[in-house]
Amino acid sequence: MALYTLDNPDHLPQVAPLLTREDALLLLGAATTLLFTNREQLQKSHATIKALNDDMMVLGLQLDQETGEFSASYKDWVDLALEHQQHVHWR
Repeated sequence: MALYTLDNPDHLPQVAPLLTREDALLLLGAATTLLFTNREQLQKSHATIKALNDDMMVLGLQLDQETGEFSASYKDWVDLALEHQQHVHWR
C-alpha cells in the first residue's frame, strides 16, 4: 500500500505499471494535466487517483462533473499519507 506522488507527466509510463488497487496516485504540478489528457490510462491502474486542487487552479484547469471526483485538497494529501505505509515521489 503506497502513496505515489507525481509532478512530471512524462513519468506516467514508468509509474502506471507499479500501481495496484491498494495504492494511491496524487498528481501534483504539471502532472495534474494528466487528469484531462490521460484519464483512461490513469483509471486502468485501479489505484485511487487524485489531483491537487491548488495546482490545477494555478494551471487554469477547470474541474467539471467528470473530473471533480479526482480533486484533492492539502488535507486530503495528509489523509492519504496517513493511510498508506509508504510514499514514493516521482519528479
